[in-house]
Amino acid sequence: PRARIDAMLTTGVAVDEKKKFQAFLTPPALADQVARLANVAGCEVLEPSAGQGALAEASLKLGATCVQCVELNPENVAVLKSKGLPALEADFLQFGTPGMTFRRIVMNPPFTKNQDIAHVEHALRFLTRTNGCLVAIMSANTSRQRFQDLVAGHDHDITPVPAGAFSDAGTDVA
Repeated sequence: PRARIDAMLTTGVAVDEKKKFQAFLTPPALADQVARLANVAGCEVLEPSAGQGALAEASLKLGATCVQCVELNPENVAVLKSKGLPALEADFLQFGTPGMTFRRIVMNPPFTKNQDIAHVEHALRFLTRTNGCLVAIMSANTSRQRFQDLVAGHDHDITPVPAGAFSDAGTDVA
């Protein structure tokens, strides 16, 4: 906190980290549900915009062989590494190596300005074509045409997230 306080005193500006990074961390019960839905046992898993690794931890608990985390916020990257999780500090939308694929992708992307859709579109590039599964926590506004077009070519289910699931993370956005 000292670095943040020094920056506030120096610049006179307080930065809302949650808004800057769209970091509304996944509650443990929801992380467990996502990992179960993704059927991660025995799979290599990708967690984009990993935050502090709730989905990665739930995936490992349910038998994932490894989880690659990608996270933009350097403080969260340090938390991920302190938990022993492989973490790359990067903007997920700029992330990727040709040919890199995962059998499972679990994600809670930022929602603002349809970022969740952009993240899912990008994540699909890393999903294996045979028996791959992606489970994403997304904005409840799934009637968006861009989203409908995206899922139209894929076998998919939409399961509502319980009301208030993210209240401990600081938002009541559905």
